[in-house]
Amino acid sequence: MIAATLRTAALPALTRCATAASSTPRAAAAFVARRSFASSSYQLARRYSKDHEWADLPEGGSVATVGITQHAANQLGDVVFVELKQKGTQVEEGAELGTIESVKAVSELYAPLSGTIEDINKVVVDEPGTINEDPESDGWIVKVKVSSPAEFENLLTREAYDAFIAEDS
Repeated sequence: MIAATLRTAALPALTRCATAASSTPRAAAAFVARRSFASSSYQLARRYSKDHEWADLPEGGSVATVGITQHAANQLGDVVFVELKQKGTQVEEGAELGTIESVKAVSELYAPLSGTIEDINKVVVDEPGTINEDPESDGWIVKVKVSSPAEFENLLTREAYDAFIAEDS
């Protein structure tokens, strides 16, 4: 029953798309582009530093997204101010990226990877509380064009980071 419905409902629509795609070069290109986009995907790897920063680096990519961990956000309390190095600044692994001020303390943010700051999350600068709301997603802090991809592999996996936190407590 379902197969018959699909054949009768979907087949004419698919036939029209295929006919339109083959009738003009422009339509064919648009049809292929949509299909290509729909099937594309990439894997994202996340690693952690012992300074409680995380870095996401797409497989084969060169730009890492960096932020602080949920653990760090919990320890800081309410974040009220964020000051960051400027876009285009070269940073070395372990060097200061900026500072995060909370109601409890002022803390340095360290680069988990060497490279050049490509982008700054203006949302966290304008609305620092975003870091508390979602530190490991919307609360990302900077994007760094990585100069030494091997450094990424030296960062902690999620399991190793969780073990590190457990030992530290």
